[in-house]
Amino acid sequence: MSGSARGRREPAFLPWQLQTWFMHSVQESVKSLQDELEGRFSHAMTMLSNSRDDMEAQLVKAVVGLTSNQINTDHGQEEVGRVEAAHPSLALDRRVTEEA
Repeated sequence: MSGSARGRREPAFLPWQLQTWFMHSVQESVKSLQDELEGRFSHAMTMLSNSRDDMEAQLVKAVVGLTSNQINTDHGQEEVGRVEAAHPSLALDRRVTEEA
């Protein structure tokens, strides 16, 4: 070995090798992100959308049920009063059932 070569270190990568390695690394990162978007992220978005739709359907059912119950209660009490006035024994039967 010559004296000038003793203290000199060779670079681990030549500039073109470093650029190739860097480009390969970036490509792998981009591929990983694409896989994530098409895989778990897409699946999660689908699940959230389905959940939102299911909850919306349940809320609609609940609102319809509450509205129907309110309408039936409002009109039902008037109707019950009319029936009990016409048939007093039904009023007595209902009171006995409620007390039990």
